[in-house]
Amino acid sequence: MSPCPSCNSAHLVLRRVYRRGSLAVFFGYCLLLSSSLVGVLGTMGVVATGSDGDFGAARTRSALEAAGVPEQVAEEVFTRQEVFETELSSLGEAQRRLVREAQMAVADSGARDTIERFTGGNGFRALVVAAVTSGLLGWILVRKERVAQCSSCGAFAPGRAAS
Repeated sequence: MSPCPSCNSAHLVLRRVYRRGSLAVFFGYCLLLSSSLVGVLGTMGVVATGSDGDFGAARTRSALEAAGVPEQVAEEVFTRQEVFETELSSLGEAQRRLVREAQMAVADSGARDTIERFTGGNGFRALVVAAVTSGLLGWILVRKERVAQCSSCGAFAPGRAAS
């Protein structure tokens, strides 16, 4: 390595520093974070696929009928209306538990359908392309390089340091 251009000292140390300024590095990390969040959303869509659809709803409805839950309460469950405590108080413990489970199943199927619609559309594909592009740009902005720095005066040596 060549000596320090400021003090002519030969004590140069290799260091890794960001290639860009602190504001560019901040924006780079923001871009990387947003692109990783899109990746998480996409993974949720892939994991959430495979819901039972109408077959699961029919199975839940038949389980409510078999347990003797009144038709009005079952209809409130499937239309996602609130089932009041006065209606639940007339049911037995097993029937109340079954109504709560049916409410969770109906809510879960709605969430799965929403995620499947979101990840199946062209808008999500465009979002993935934008996320990959922003991730690449973010990676470019946060890259580091090796430079030679003088241990005496702190000046950086010109040119790129040898690896």
